[in-house]
Amino acid sequence: HVLPSLYINGTFFFNWYMCVFGARPEDSYTEEQRARLFAAYREARAAKGGDVDPEHWAAEGGMNVIESPDGKPRRTGPMGTDGDVDRGHFCAKCKAFVVRSDHHCPCLGVCVGAHNQTYFVGMMLIMTLSMWYGSLVSVYAAHRCFTLEAPDTQHCRQLLTVIFAVTFLAFALSCFTIGIFFLCAIDLTIREALALDVLRFKGGPIFVWRRIAANATMSANLERVLGSSLSRLLLPVTRPPSILAPLRLPKEEDLAVHGVYFVVDEHGVETWV
Repeated sequence: HVLPSLYINGTFFFNWYMCVFGARPEDSYTEEQRARLFAAYREARAAKGGDVDPEHWAAEGGMNVIESPDGKPRRTGPMGTDGDVDRGHFCAKCKAFVVRSDHHCPCLGVCVGAHNQTYFVGMMLIMTLSMWYGSLVSVYAAHRCFTLEAPDTQHCRQLLTVIFAVTFLAFALSCFTIGIFFLCAIDLTIREALALDVLRFKGGPIFVWRRIAANATMSANLERVLGSSLSRLLLPVTRPPSILAPLRLPKEEDLAVHGVYFVVDEHGVETWV
């Protein structure tokens, strides 16, 4: 098991280092864009008297509420977005504007965005594979233990507990990793997915996700977000930042074919129907 362990540990720590220290948010935009983004942030703070949530602020006013020229808040687009929001957020903890901001990871202490998304996904993929590998090794060890001429029953039962724990972690990591791949395939971040009003439509969340997936070019999205070769995620190699594309969602009339639970007027007020 020496070579698999060296590969797993080497690749994992490479992705972890690049995700935390190697890739910076500034790698995803030019200095001109950086100046524009921070100028827009300062203007937003000045307009609101400093009352701006820095963690959930976007350059165009946020995912849920944007300001119209007359100064009144409004919500547009199919699910609380205008379809052209500047896909990023200013993180108060990282002190940086993160393009295509996915989430701020408390375990890593950094934001996951366009600059390090490939390393984060590679790290999760290696963690998932390592857990399944550990589960198979534990099953083999338990089988050898029970097939001995004079097995230590108590020791063998302890191995069963280890198998259950490692398999549970492997399954949980697999579900999370599959969810990340699905969001990358439809070109959505975790932050954007949580901000969408999927519960507003009577077709149900599954219907909404299916329409979003049908509206997306999954292979092109995966190539744009994770790179041209997904196999590179399993290798300790450097990768370029994700390519940013405008947020494209299905039209509201396509999602509301079965009706909606509430409507939002031009002032952002929700009215149940």
